[in-house]
Amino acid sequence: FNTYSPRTEKNVKLTWSEHQHISVTKYQIWRITKYNGQLSSPALQTTVNRGTTTWTDYSFYIGPTPDDYQLYYDVRAYYSLEGTYSPESFLMSYGHDASIEKSAAEEELIVKEYSLSNYPNPRLRYS
Repeated sequence: FNTYSPRTEKNVKLTWSEHQHISVTKYQIWRITKYNGQLSSPALQTTVNRGTTTWTDYSFYIGPTPDDYQLYYDVRAYYSLEGTYSPESFLMSYGHDASIEKSAAEEELIVKEYSLSNYPNPRLRYS
């Protein structure tokens, strides 16, 4: 995982090494979330081909403490010759829900009222 930095909001980025076994042709990325003590079921996020060794979760920002979300990720190798996946092995990180953060930031940018009704005012004379 990338690391938390208090000055920047970074989405959770997973990085892994290419599997040594030549029959590994793809990877599945799974996520479990824990919020307010409630653990979600494992959810498949995406499948990527061999040669890909990073994936960014744009749903969450990296966080410093478990006050918000605990995020568990698993990258599973697919063995094409056997037709099987590696055993699950989740790693934990902390995060903030990016949709909540984004909505709050977008709300601040909404212009409530904007008018240029007297610009430029042709009745004004400058001396």
